[in-house]
Amino acid sequence: MLKEDYVLIAKKLAKSGSLRVNNFYGTFTVLAEIACFAIGLALLLKTPYFSVLYWILEIFLGISLFRFFVILHECGHKALFSYKFMNTITGTLVSPLCIIPYISWRNIHYQHHKWVGVVDKDPTQAVLLKLRENSKFTHNLFRIIWKTWFPISFFKLTFQVFWLYPLNEYKEKSYTNAKAGFVSLIAIILPHILVIFYLGLVKYLIIFTPMLLIYAVWFENMNFSQHVGLFPYLSSHHPKPIPLHEQDSISRTSEMNSILAVLFCYNFNLHIEHHLFPAAPWYQLPKVKNCLESVDNLDIDYKGVGFPDFVLQLRRQDPVDIYLKTLPPHEEK
Repeated sequence: MLKEDYVLIAKKLAKSGSLRVNNFYGTFTVLAEIACFAIGLALLLKTPYFSVLYWILEIFLGISLFRFFVILHECGHKALFSYKFMNTITGTLVSPLCIIPYISWRNIHYQHHKWVGVVDKDPTQAVLLKLRENSKFTHNLFRIIWKTWFPISFFKLTFQVFWLYPLNEYKEKSYTNAKAGFVSLIAIILPHILVIFYLGLVKYLIIFTPMLLIYAVWFENMNFSQHVGLFPYLSSHHPKPIPLHEQDSISRTSEMNSILAVLFCYNFNLHIEHHLFPAAPWYQLPKVKNCLESVDNLDIDYKGVGFPDFVLQLRRQDPVDIYLKTLPPHEEK
């Protein structure tokens, strides 16, 4: 998008209040999600294991866990509440349900928005460069996992990038970040340990493993649709971050029914809109989309794909080809 168009749209959105954070909406979002999860969990605890209702409730709770992640995501952008401390407290409190340490995720996600499209500088995408070094056996294993939809990629990303963040920061002698990251890691591990002691390991696994797997699968596929194949640069060729007004070219929106988008992901599917205006709250993103569509002759690289159609097509392709063929070459001229 041209910078002058972006500035005009930003002014239009600001004037209409479409970028404003509303504390009431933030509070309602959190309380509504807690109520959904609490009711679903209470019913699950009274339901015979592995019955039809058990699996329905596990799916319901797995989607709730993803919505908790979106709440964490909103907190990281200071888009849930207008007060920083409320975002930090809420993000930390919901993080055990997402198994993602809040402070670590927030710091890394900031780098993602800054360096998206420059694959070696974006900490959430840089691991893809290792695909070039992997053996044929590893590539074949990746193909098998891809076809089964088992969310190994989610758990690998979560552990390598977010859980190991404190250790990586410590090695870089960034002790303040390392300490904060370590505290946020303890904040997600400790509640699970306490629940295991209370319920016992077997009951804990029966209750929480299916919903965590469903959450991880949903997380993976929602995120696959957003940036797969859209990392055109290495920092050697593009040493500066891609500015916000040009991030329409390296992000992708998943098109789905507006009601389903709220119920399943709090509008997390509107990803071009989010990258153009990362401080816009989740409930304002449809207004951002409408504003973009209302501007005549707007020079925007809008990649809107059907969901889940796009993901189903991806899953039928060779994942090694999907990534290796879209990575920038080793040396760019």
